[in-house]
Amino acid sequence: MIAAAHAWSRAIALVVLAVAVLTLAAGWGAGTDFLVRGRQDWPAMVPTTAVSVMSLCLSQILLSSRRRSRVRAGHALVALTPLVAIVFMRTDPGILPVDLRPSDRMSDASLAAIVGLAAAQSAGLSRRAEDIRLHEWLAIPVIGLALYGLGGTLIDAGALVSLPFFEGLSVPSQLCFLLLGVSAIVVRPGGTHLSVLIDPGVGGRFVRRYMIWAIVAPIVLSQGAYLLTEAGVIEDRQRLVALATTLVILCCAGVLWAGHVQGELAQRDLRSREQLRAILSGLDAAIFVCATDGVLTPANRRAEEMTEAGPLRTMPLHAVSDRRPLTGARHPVERVIRDGADITAGWMHPDGQERILRLSSFQAALPDASCVVVVTDVSEPWHLQETLSQAERLDAVGQLAGGVSHEMLNVFGIIKLAVGGAQIRWPDLRDAPFAAILNACERGSAVAEKLQKLTAQPAAPVEIDAVAALGAAIDLVRKAVPSDIALHTSAPARSLTVNCDPVELEMTLVNLVLNARNALVEAGEREGEIVARVEERGGLLRFEVADNGPGIPADKLPRVTDAFFTTRRSRGGTGLGLATTAAFAEGSDGTFRLESTLGAGTVAILELPLSGGAPGAASEPEAAPQGLTDLRILVVEDDAQFQTLLADTLVLLGASVDRAASAREALMLLDSDGPFDVMITDHVLAGRRNGNQLARLAVRKCPDLSIVYLSGFRPGGAGSLPSVPGLVLRKPVTLAKLSHTVRLAVGAAGQDHLMS
Repeated sequence: MIAAAHAWSRAIALVVLAVAVLTLAAGWGAGTDFLVRGRQDWPAMVPTTAVSVMSLCLSQILLSSRRRSRVRAGHALVALTPLVAIVFMRTDPGILPVDLRPSDRMSDASLAAIVGLAAAQSAGLSRRAEDIRLHEWLAIPVIGLALYGLGGTLIDAGALVSLPFFEGLSVPSQLCFLLLGVSAIVVRPGGTHLSVLIDPGVGGRFVRRYMIWAIVAPIVLSQGAYLLTEAGVIEDRQRLVALATTLVILCCAGVLWAGHVQGELAQRDLRSREQLRAILSGLDAAIFVCATDGVLTPANRRAEEMTEAGPLRTMPLHAVSDRRPLTGARHPVERVIRDGADITAGWMHPDGQERILRLSSFQAALPDASCVVVVTDVSEPWHLQETLSQAERLDAVGQLAGGVSHEMLNVFGIIKLAVGGAQIRWPDLRDAPFAAILNACERGSAVAEKLQKLTAQPAAPVEIDAVAALGAAIDLVRKAVPSDIALHTSAPARSLTVNCDPVELEMTLVNLVLNARNALVEAGEREGEIVARVEERGGLLRFEVADNGPGIPADKLPRVTDAFFTTRRSRGGTGLGLATTAAFAEGSDGTFRLESTLGAGTVAILELPLSGGAPGAASEPEAAPQGLTDLRILVVEDDAQFQTLLADTLVLLGASVDRAASAREALMLLDSDGPFDVMITDHVLAGRRNGNQLARLAVRKCPDLSIVYLSGFRPGGAGSLPSVPGLVLRKPVTLAKLSHTVRLAVGAAGQDHLMS
């Protein structure tokens, strides 16, 4: 704006300079009386006045320059111009082509205007004087004097010059003083009344368009009334009445028109505010404008909804970490306004759900506003981050569970082999104690295998008995259901076969029962009941898990299978259980849905296509151990206790056994003590190589070597399928299965192919 102000000031000064030069050169120099007077009976602009005006124009131009040398020259002109005018105001030379009259002299009004303009230009250079707008207060009297002179000259020049102060005041001088007064103000427009003249906006264009009419209209009106009086049309008093009436009409019209313009501006401002509010209402954040007095005003719909219960400053917010209330100077709104930092806080929504809010602020160039406060609901990404963190912890737990189950299977394997060895050494002992030990091992092995199922990669779909799967799921979850909640099952006596991942089906059924339990427990139902049933309906296998809990609201029912949507966020829900169930149903060519009635309960329905196959048949009674006489066996196992017992058991069956704890030791034995008939190796070994890599190197050294893999890891899970052909035994293994598998590996005829 400063550059524009200087441009306007220089332009006005150049126009005045051109008028002064034209008056001197073409008026006084060439003898053109019109240029120095305007009319024959008006006073002339004398050369001293014209030179003083030129000097003021040059000083105004120089003072608005950025060069210091020009500014210093402008200072000198400002100081010399009034002095020169005072010295030469009565000494105008009489050698000019235009005839001088007795009244052709510099008037006192002209000298006062020159002094006032010089003072205004000097005041515009001082920062302190500019702050109090001294240059404006010095220039306004000059502008008023020029306007009074113009009006007086146009209406009755004789009456004007009859006043000693205005004697000799010419029209060209009046115009120059008027424009120079405006130039002295607009060169420093900040805070002045004339700053709107150079405003590029609507207000500036409006003023520049109608200011000339505001000056000309009263003068023309007065001149017309004067001419009518001179012509005898009206008398002096009638002229005054007519002039007053016309002025009243014009003023009233001006007020009405200004009111109309103000109304339009207010409507336009209102429309702009509504448009801005509509735009801001499309944002997910609540926007508040903080006034200079600290009052927060909602700027969009979300902000209005958030403050329905009370002002934002008094909203009960709490810390996310420990949910302690934040009040006083620690209130997030106070801190975000005071410090400008982003703050995260919790808020209990009227619907009873905890929301996580992020508050931030920024400075905005808005009238009567100190800053803008933005409140964003970050509950979903916040809980998503927590869910992902929990998933990482569960993954770590799963990996730990895989290792724990592997160690458990080693322990049970040791017990089984020990029992088998005892039965061989002491055949006269009763079988009942041994059967109890083996039964306990089977139960423990089943628990360990279920742990491994949780960490195994998804298996290929197989034919399984859905009735048995439901029973296994109920066995897993029964102890997790409180005793005051009845858990019933309903299943047909015959088998119903389905083709899917058995682990995923079992975990899906467990999840549905746990969801029903959570609904009953959190609702405080004293007579809770869960019914899990499986049946054939319409060619489909149908699982149902029904509860008599509070039910799910209709507006939330379509979203319950969306990932990360949960109504139990504050109680540890992740929103993944039902989403995983729906994904399992879709991946198995089935469907999953929920039917719920408020106050009556919820039914989870999983439908899968029935398959035409049959589940695996029940295993036959195990045969007696088989002798391994004349076989050389290499046992590779990093668990020392299991290795010792396994080797001793094989020796008990007649085999010759060498032992190694790592792949490196096994390869050394193959080089030094070979050949061997069979190598029994674990998958996970101490050192850099695992069982698969060892078998590959061993077969290269001994092509006739048979491989038996004995491991606690499930194929497809932590341990992959062997890359070298061989029989696979799952820990724990009985002595009979071990002996038959070894015989089968070396090609003994008549043995069944036994694999886990």
